[in-house]
Amino acid sequence: MGPPSTIIESLENEQISNYVDVVSLALASYDFLLTFADEVRFIWPSKWGVVKVAFFLTRYVVFLDNTINLLLNMLPHLTLSLCSSFLKAIYTLSFFGILVSEFLLMIRVYAIWGNRKDVLVLLTVVLLAASIISFIFLREFLLSVVLESVAIGMTVWKSYSQWRAGNSLLVKALFEDNLRYSICMFAASMANLLVLKTASISFAGLLFELQRVLHSILSARMIMHIREAVEPQGGVCTMSALAFTNAPRERSRVDNDMNEVPLESGFSDDA
Repeated sequence: MGPPSTIIESLENEQISNYVDVVSLALASYDFLLTFADEVRFIWPSKWGVVKVAFFLTRYVVFLDNTINLLLNMLPHLTLSLCSSFLKAIYTLSFFGILVSEFLLMIRVYAIWGNRKDVLVLLTVVLLAASIISFIFLREFLLSVVLESVAIGMTVWKSYSQWRAGNSLLVKALFEDNLRYSICMFAASMANLLVLKTASISFAGLLFELQRVLHSILSARMIMHIREAVEPQGGVCTMSALAFTNAPRERSRVDNDMNEVPLESGFSDDA
């Protein structure tokens, strides 16, 4: 056992980590309330497919693993076996949730590349390899960093070609939107990685749940914004969507631009 000062410092750090976990769950709940109307409007009426199932998984499973995590930290008299079960459930659900978020991101990359088979093969190999390595070494941040790096690189490459082609503002806005979400998810993953590598062991899980929540929020918003951007009625933009994106959209030209917009991923009729 270390000196009293070290023990006190570790306990204080653990308490800070617990506060961040509470804030993470509060952030997920707040975002859910902000965007529930968008979900009802843009997601519920759509046809069922892989993308819609993945949306609901990334949207709602986050509340389950965050709640289990809070119970683990707040219940004082858990047995060792129960603690172990809680930890396994938290890791499994968190890993699964981040994997679903990354899957949705890869779907978008696949779509903006025109549903090319070679791109699908590349993304599938990268996704499977990163998932297996991350799961074996119990490092879910490896999955995020690798896949988000690939997504950013491929989106930038494709966005540059679209910019040179002089496509419409709607098309460019959709590419910029995808890049924006990719960068935000990558930043959350890198922040967690830096904390894991540089902070003391009592701070090791400081940003774990926050990264999980941000991936859930960003991937769900990405899908809702796509649906909103191509809504055939046009002229309507919800306040919750405006809070996360300032991308210009030419609503009056939607009908003319639809042939240019790479939205369908081949995994869903209307993703």
